[in-house]
Amino acid sequence: MLHVPILAAKECQLFYEYWRELKGDDPLPKRSQLKPADVKTLLPFMSVVEHIPERQSAKFRLLGTAVEERFGKNFAGQEMPIGEEFQARNAMAHMLANVFSLPCGCRVVVEEEYRTMRKGVVESINLPFAGPDGQARFAISVAKQISEYIRDLTEERGLEGQNVFEYDYMDIGFGVPNKNDLPDSIRAVSF
Repeated sequence: MLHVPILAAKECQLFYEYWRELKGDDPLPKRSQLKPADVKTLLPFMSVVEHIPERQSAKFRLLGTAVEERFGKNFAGQEMPIGEEFQARNAMAHMLANVFSLPCGCRVVVEEEYRTMRKGVVESINLPFAGPDGQARFAISVAKQISEYIRDLTEERGLEGQNVFEYDYMDIGFGVPNKNDLPDSIRAVSF
């Protein structure tokens, strides 16, 4: 049974609808089905992460320009460990491991604080895509800032930290992990 999320950002909603269209009656859409021309307006907000199971890691393959601006750097090509020992310390590793293993979708709302002391609230939707073997190999997300407030008007220099406000796993036909499985100790992430 598909769980339909309530999404604040229209970009997240559009991506979810596109993913559902690609999925059709298949368990997961294949990464090769995603056509950039179909989601042209979403590309700045999109990131692509590939699961590397033999290394228990996730490799950032692509970051849209808006994502890169928020983080203050492009970390495409970098790997992040997502093994059990890292899931206990890193919210993103924890959620990506679940998206790949079940698979399931995930909606996350975070407050981001930038080095300039500016803060913003960002909503993201993270959805699994299959590789050629039909297994969940990619997590593609769209993340859009849904509110902003400023404490200091100095030049922005990238992300300082994130606080996870909300996260919801989305049942796409394989179940979802226990919603309370994200330890409070990893709700805040520093960069």
